[in-house]
Amino acid sequence: MAKKRRAASYYNSIKVDRREWKMEQKEQCCYCLAKIPYDRLEIHEMERKSQAPNRWGLECNYLLLCRNCHAGPFATMPHQKQLAVKLIQNPNDFDLKGWLAIKPRPWSYVTMSEVMEHVKDLI
Repeated sequence: MAKKRRAASYYNSIKVDRREWKMEQKEQCCYCLAKIPYDRLEIHEMERKSQAPNRWGLECNYLLLCRNCHAGPFATMPHQKQLAVKLIQNPNDFDLKGWLAIKPRPWSYVTMSEVMEHVKDLI
């Protein structure tokens, strides 16, 4: 029960910053580039809340997606490719070192060269 309270407290502490980040982004999906109103765009966390409960709320971990991309390709997309999308579409908030610090599993390390391989495929 204490874990749930800490997670809820953490979410409440970042809610305003999250909303402000969303409103600073373009009104479009970062992946399919469809122009969509803010109220229909969702913030995707590359490192899931369940995997990093009190560390996931950083701009380097967010992507703004339409519901179709969020539920579709991003449901199973590898982190390297998600980070490539982040680098292309939201370069000001791209921070590989900061994102890696969120991850609780050091064995799932991602390198910049892996991200760049996906960048080449996406552009």
